[in-house]
Amino acid sequence: MGRVTLEEQKILSLLNRAKMKKVILTKIAVLLLMATSLAQVDKFDIATYTPPQGWQQLDSNGKRGFFDYKSDGNSTRFCQILLYPSRKSTGNAQKDFDDEWSSRITKVTGYSKKPAAQTRRSPEGWTVVTGAANIPSQGQTYTCILTCYSGFGKEMSVLVNVAGQEYLSPVDEFFKSFALDKSAGSPGNRPGGISAPLDSLTAYIYRTPNGWNATRYPDGVVLSSPVSNTGEKCNITLWPIRTSSGNLQTDAANLFGLVFKDFELRTGSTPNSIIRGISPQGWEYFIIKNAIVLRGGDYQTMFGFAFVAKLGNQVARISGISKDPLVSSCFGLQLSDVWPQFFYSLNFKNWQPAAQPQIGNRLAGIWMAVTGSAGDRFAFASNGRFAGAAASQRYVRLSSTELLRVTDAYFGDGSYVISGNGISLIHDSEKNNPERALFRIEQESTNGGATWKDKLFLLRKSVVDGSEYEVAYDKQ
Repeated sequence: MGRVTLEEQKILSLLNRAKMKKVILTKIAVLLLMATSLAQVDKFDIATYTPPQGWQQLDSNGKRGFFDYKSDGNSTRFCQILLYPSRKSTGNAQKDFDDEWSSRITKVTGYSKKPAAQTRRSPEGWTVVTGAANIPSQGQTYTCILTCYSGFGKEMSVLVNVAGQEYLSPVDEFFKSFALDKSAGSPGNRPGGISAPLDSLTAYIYRTPNGWNATRYPDGVVLSSPVSNTGEKCNITLWPIRTSSGNLQTDAANLFGLVFKDFELRTGSTPNSIIRGISPQGWEYFIIKNAIVLRGGDYQTMFGFAFVAKLGNQVARISGISKDPLVSSCFGLQLSDVWPQFFYSLNFKNWQPAAQPQIGNRLAGIWMAVTGSAGDRFAFASNGRFAGAAASQRYVRLSSTELLRVTDAYFGDGSYVISGNGISLIHDSEKNNPERALFRIEQESTNGGATWKDKLFLLRKSVVDGSEYEVAYDKQ
């Protein structure tokens, strides 16, 4: 197991001594999504280490990063420690370093000068090459330090980006704890499974909503709606898959807090809620929905959501923002809602589908949807039979002083068949013309999880114009 200190980095002027008045975040930095790391020995690839206390952790595009920043009004300091997965060595430590520098620094920052580098041999047999350079960025400067470990047919690199001398000590402590396992399996021969691929954004399978645009960034995919007649522009953001905390609600809360860190929570026209469920493919999911408003001004109240799906020991993360659902044309309760079709199209590469546990038993029961002028009711039995009843109310003016209230009622019985997220309703009166719909069953809480309500969502086609519409039913 090899260990290294930062003495050579100190010699190479590792830290930027110039005070920074302001750090201008790029799109990449804005898209970095982080979760608080724990002060305990951890493992990544062939390395073990102790994460810096109180720093934020990010797993993105196959790498692991730790981040921290400080600002006192006069200057902003920051530090990033990035661990890249091991790969097959070229057999030449200097070439390994040069290749890593070109890939990790030159291609990313455009900085073309070759760094001053030092080489040493660790007691365990690793050849360690370290180089550093001061990188200008939008009028600011930070120090970039790359340490490359080569040996035993493998190579692994660690990159430190830093501005601020106070970070010397925690970075030094990190490297003191850093160790490599030379007996670990060689790259390319590791066990498969649902582990995140090198580019975990490609693990998402989904359908972009009609009329929306998809924009790929280094650390996220943003699906953007066209501007509506009311000036609304919504988005859905897919974030890189990362290691789960082990608790989906915690993962969702971390995602919501970090995506909407510049917003304050509000109480809007639509109740704030949390939702949990299991997809037809067998992955569990959790959603947080909350009214939000930008800090620091008289801004319009918006609505944000954070969605996480459990994929083994990893979690997929999706967020979105719109106007309040009562008036939204993207995730609307009255106008239109793109979420159902997006959700039903969502899946993940390398995920082995698993049947929803007891889906028939969860569907069995009486479900009702009631509005001010209409009502719909389904009774599903566990033996595959259903009974339906619907009613609508309308008014007919008879004179200037008289209104006639008319109630139309509809009844129907039949059988149903479930296939994945689809359900076929085979009415006894029209056995040769089954109605096909998409469905999901969720539990929703509007009081922070104190109580939960079972909800059934049916996405059906209108017999009037063929358009799709979704109805939410409460279990009685």
